[in-house]
Amino acid sequence: MTELEHKGDAANVRIEIYTAGEGAEEVRVHDVTHLRDLIRLAAELDERERKLAEREEAVAVGKPVAPAAPQADEPRDLAGEQDERRAWQQRLAEAEDRLRERIQELDEREAQIDARAAVSEADLELREDALERRERAVEELERRLEQKESELAVYVAQLQGELGRREPVY
Repeated sequence: MTELEHKGDAANVRIEIYTAGEGAEEVRVHDVTHLRDLIRLAAELDERERKLAEREEAVAVGKPVAPAAPQADEPRDLAGEQDERRAWQQRLAEAEDRLRERIQELDEREAQIDARAAVSEADLELREDALERRERAVEELERRLEQKESELAVYVAQLQGELGRREPVY
């Protein structure tokens, strides 16, 4: 989840990145000033690389080149900043790994749910087929019962007719 909170001026911008999973530790990243510094340093590095490429091109052509002037805003503790950057990158890589694992777990759970749904649907279809067979059997039995009832009614009518002829009328 990424959340951007403004608290007045640009120096107080804060981004929170965190992940949390079942039983997993929660990882939170609060320090955006470090991120801003990294972005600023990357821009400065790009500018320095551009200037260096220009100087190299000038040397290759044979033009005289003045030595590069040291920059006033150059960071003093490059090693410390590099260590911080490595630690930051390590934390981000670990968070990405946790997210990838969580996505894989979710994909596996989704596949299990899909498999259960397929089994349930197949079971339902089998039950529907069995029910349809039973309904057809009941319909056949009802048809036969109606036929037997009509045959019985005809037979009873015949018997009553015969009895009516045999018995004398008073």
